[in-house]
Amino acid sequence: FELDRDYFVPISKIARHVYWPISVFLINPFVIFVLMRRTQMSFDCKLAYVSHHIILIGFDFYNGFLYQMYPLAPLPIFFCFGFLCSEEFSSRLLLTILAFWTISMCVPYLFVMMRMHQKMLFQGSSLKLKTRSQVAVLSALTATLLGNLFGFAFWSTESDVKKEILEGCWVEVSEK
Repeated sequence: FELDRDYFVPISKIARHVYWPISVFLINPFVIFVLMRRTQMSFDCKLAYVSHHIILIGFDFYNGFLYQMYPLAPLPIFFCFGFLCSEEFSSRLLLTILAFWTISMCVPYLFVMMRMHQKMLFQGSSLKLKTRSQVAVLSALTATLLGNLFGFAFWSTESDVKKEILEGCWVEVSEK
């Protein structure tokens, strides 16, 4: 735990403070620009890629600035160092929002994977799905992912020994 306190937590905080602005303001807008202006792909795949990167911007802002989570393995403990990390916000709510952003990123990506897979199959292939079947598969996957979101919302709980853990000297994070 001393390694976490003395090295890994500060390194994680620095990395997040550096990464999220670069991702939000430079990398993802550049990728969106290239996708919109410079690529020749079908409109549905282009739209899914752009949607994925817009959601990725929201995820990086949330996970890099608002809610900086650090897991303390092997214990089931997450430290929160972001802007929203205070007693005013429930950790259940913060984890549920993180799950929402994570799930939101998956849906457009799954769409693109399915569309690209279907486009690579030859016309008479028995693996080629009709549009209605593709929608059914993606709806089932999305419903499964939303089930995870509801799981976070309803079943995540605070530890019974939270105060004892937070008061332990090995948990305190030193500011360097």
